[in-house]
Amino acid sequence: MQTSGRWRALRRILPPSWSRRTGVPSRAEVTDAAMAERGRMIFIRCAACHSLGASASVRTGPRLDGIIGRRVASVAGFPYTARLREQSFVWTQKRLEQWLRKPQAQFPGMCVPFAGLPDRNDRDALLSYLHRSGG
Repeated sequence: MQTSGRWRALRRILPPSWSRRTGVPSRAEVTDAAMAERGRMIFIRCAACHSLGASASVRTGPRLDGIIGRRVASVAGFPYTARLREQSFVWTQKRLEQWLRKPQAQFPGMCVPFAGLPDRNDRDALLSYLHRSGG
């Protein structure tokens, strides 16, 4: 907690541009980076079936680059289930968070090996990583 107290004290006396001028990241930048790194570690489980990157190959699951804001079942070359192809929504951060919590509740039979991420912090971290990675 001392570090936290010192950080607050420094932020009160130093101008807001201090972190940009000195190359030292702000607390928010550090927090965002730490969250994304935690998400990267969680994504390792996802990487068994999914990939990131427009040039990445389609695996057992579709590529996840650009998923936030992408229409459901729209990755070319991936054989989506008929039930998923019938859907007409766009993946939002909220919708992904709900799906990550209980995937089988929304689409039974989809992504059978994945039971979900019950911990909200894990879901937030994974979404942060996907967002930073172009997801």
